[in-house]
Amino acid sequence: LTSFDSVKVVDANYFVSEKRVRDIANLMITKQLHLTFEAVDGRTNALLRYSTETWAAMRYAGIYSILIGAESGENCTLEYINKGATVEQTLGLVRRCRDYGIKIFLSCAVGWNARRYAENDINQVFSQEVNALTDLCSQCMEILPDRVNMLLFFYGPQPGTSLYDEAIECGFKPYKSFREWGQYDLTNVIPPWMQGLSKSNIRRFKMLQYIMNLLGYNYPNIASRLPAVAKIPAMCLIAAARKVARVRLKHKRLSIGLDRIAMQFIEDLFRRVNRHVKMLHLHDMINK
Repeated sequence: LTSFDSVKVVDANYFVSEKRVRDIANLMITKQLHLTFEAVDGRTNALLRYSTETWAAMRYAGIYSILIGAESGENCTLEYINKGATVEQTLGLVRRCRDYGIKIFLSCAVGWNARRYAENDINQVFSQEVNALTDLCSQCMEILPDRVNMLLFFYGPQPGTSLYDEAIECGFKPYKSFREWGQYDLTNVIPPWMQGLSKSNIRRFKMLQYIMNLLGYNYPNIASRLPAVAKIPAMCLIAAARKVARVRLKHKRLSIGLDRIAMQFIEDLFRRVNRHVKMLHLHDMINK
């Protein structure tokens, strides 16, 4: 196995059996297979039941990062979607990852409960969700600085899930082809029951997405590999932007700011230049 050094597991079944996970890890150690497993999909309640021996074997065998569907910063929402885990358990898993030096990706969304939005003031409900997510993000970053990546979306109904019929009742119009479903972008599509959100609320959520993107992805690693003429300015800029982002997150300062506008402009400019001169392969490096 000399032609590749990492594996991305896109399947939630990997962690179903603790015995199998431990057996795979021990076999890799015995065979001296020096591979890195990235963004391995798992469930919070299952991983928290794993023994310390299994966690140690996982890390030694190359588990670099884990992907978890944390889903929400509100326990009432987690109960509503039958998640089987609480916010406190999510934080417990982050601590477990800290103890074993494993990076964690946490996927979260707003807008799960369509009826809650339909029966209440949508901006008030949305603010409650964003505030709870901000608290969760802040606590996770305190526990595991620079090793937590929060992936934040608007809820997107999926066929076959328990909330799908309710979403249709509340105005969601199903797509009619695989092509349309394949183009479904959770980062920008706002579900029907959230139409009418104030621009300020949407900007707050976009700012939280920006903050967690800036703090979660390893931009310093990218900057360190730039040509010398660009390396120092880029590293200084990223360090300053991340410092501002941490202050924003700590104090819930999610209003639009020049820091986000400036970083987006510079990132867009860099990507355009990089397409021509190929300074970096961003896709291969951004999660390292």
